Amino acid sequence: FTKIKKLMKAGSDDKNEQNDSCAKSRVVKAGTLGGRIVKITDEDWFKILVKPGQTVVVDLGFADANGDIDLEIFGACGGEAVAVSDGTTDGESVAVTNVGNRPAFVFWHVFLADDTRNSYDMTVHFE
Repeated sequence: FTKIKKLMKAGSDDKNEQNDSCAKSRVVKAGTLGGRIVKITDEDWFKILVKPGQTVVVDLGFADANGDIDLEIFGACGGEAVAVSDGTTDGESVAVTNVGNRPAFVFWHVFLADDTRNSYDMTVHFE
């Protein structure tokens, strides 16, 4: 029983669930969310409203040795990624500018390129 309990604890997730698809993206505000969890079978999606002419920057911090996290940003669900960060260091970062004349949501996808589970801190800010 103790072993099972430890495995379940190790497999816990963050309180942003269920945000496993673009359609279920969690709305966030500018700032930092610490202790996010991403799993190979449970990717994370977020979104934020961006004013015309405004640039949003999404930064992830994590230990790559625990699992390589990658990041993609989209202008709409079902579209092509407009920016990708897929390095092999302890962080990823993307930035995108709303070039339209109306506020628009920007969506981003946090996922593991390898391994099974990792935690990350996410900072979102505007420039």
